[in-house]
Amino acid sequence: TDGLPPPPPPPASPPPKRAYNKKPKNTAAGKGPSHGHGDWTNQSGMRGTGLYAVLSTLGALALILSTCPAAIYLWFLHEKMGGDCAAFYDFYQKNGIKGLYNEWPTPSAEAWGYVAGFAVLTATIQLLMPGKPFDGPVTPKGNVPKYKANGVQSFLFTHALFFATWYLGYFNPARVHELLGEII
Repeated sequence: TDGLPPPPPPPASPPPKRAYNKKPKNTAAGKGPSHGHGDWTNQSGMRGTGLYAVLSTLGALALILSTCPAAIYLWFLHEKMGGDCAAFYDFYQKNGIKGLYNEWPTPSAEAWGYVAGFAVLTATIQLLMPGKPFDGPVTPKGNVPKYKANGVQSFLFTHALFFATWYLGYFNPARVHELLGEII
């Protein structure tokens, strides 16, 4: 009324923080949203139910179950059939999965040695390589995993070690290619 502009509106309150590890309340003793199967929730805090839960589970299961057979089929297609899909199809029509099994090489001690050596080497590098410690995301049970940020250093060290051992004659990468069927 005295010619001054109206005061500005009060600042908006920040959005509420989401509680990632908050458990839903049970509706009855021993019953309720968790059904005794843990407390995993999706991004909105709601439990996966219905078709979404089924498709999520089936999708993950399909990836798990199809990755190894796909690697085997691709190796066989390229190594034994020269990359000829028609020849692979004819072979499969005649012999089926049993024919593929009969053609598959059994792992040798050398192949097992490469796999075990690589596993021990990478685990040792991850444990001994220095890195800045950091906390992972809070799990549904409230745990906070501890990690070490040393992935890039480990990657570079692994490649430097690979090329150094190859150059010095301690390791032949062509031999790994020759044993790939056994390693898979």
